[in-house]
Amino acid sequence: MKSKLIMVLGVALLFGGEAFAQSSSESKNGEVSVDYSFVSFYPASAYAKRKSLNGGGGSFAYFWKDLIGVKADFQGYASNTTQFVIPAGVTGVPAGTYNVQGNLFTYLFGPVIQPRKSKVAPYGQILFGAAHTNVYSNVYNAVGKVGSAPSNNGFAMSVGAGIDIRINDTFWFRPAQFDYLLTNFNNNYIAGNRIQNNFRYMAGIAIRF
Repeated sequence: MKSKLIMVLGVALLFGGEAFAQSSSESKNGEVSVDYSFVSFYPASAYAKRKSLNGGGGSFAYFWKDLIGVKADFQGYASNTTQFVIPAGVTGVPAGTYNVQGNLFTYLFGPVIQPRKSKVAPYGQILFGAAHTNVYSNVYNAVGKVGSAPSNNGFAMSVGAGIDIRINDTFWFRPAQFDYLLTNFNNNYIAGNRIQNNFRYMAGIAIRF
């Protein structure tokens, strides 16, 4: 009788432990990630070429349902030299080749959709916020323009998707996230436009808690 009772208690503890582990896993609504990030940045000027920017950052997400959450994403990219080759005849801008330093930072917030109970969990998101770069004000100063320099800050938006792969209950590998990244910086004074259409790739580790 005693041995049967011990067996029953053992089975109950086993299934109870599994149920607790499952409940613990499913109750992990918070998530922090750290990542490497690459951006193919297009200055949207007739006189500058696309630039490859390397950096990184992280994000925080909270899911109040299995599928629906909200994310805050912060990324930064080291200062990079951008070359502007301006020909003769451009009104108000001296002809010449101008090499200027410029960085890029993005601060984005918005909804994310992901099946949280899956061991291989794809996700999609659309984020809105702001971006910062000093490249346009630097070239403005380099060409000798007068008056107010353009703002270093502008609107930003990203639309993208990625995938998480379970390592264990806490750690998830994020091999790839691909985004269309729109930034809106004023560079009209060098015959460009306000919209820059960029590509972004990220990879890293997500930690659920």
